[in-house]
Amino acid sequence: MTRAQLPAALKHAGRKRGIETEADRVRDIFRADWAHQPPLVEDALGKQMLALLTQLGAAYIAADQLAEAVE
Repeated sequence: MTRAQLPAALKHAGRKRGIETEADRVRDIFRADWAHQPPLVEDALGKQMLALLTQLGAAYIAADQLAEAVE
């Protein structure tokens, strides 16, 4: 993920505070030598992570909509 994509993904997942700090922390983890896999594996895992973040974002939206419906 790029530097700009991380904060956007965190916001989309529902994070509201400390986004830049968390994005930097996650970026450092992803760039650590021990965290690397072969390029094809890393690409597949990145796509899987984006799919999971999309699902998490959808869950947040559904929860918000349910809360509004209950009100």
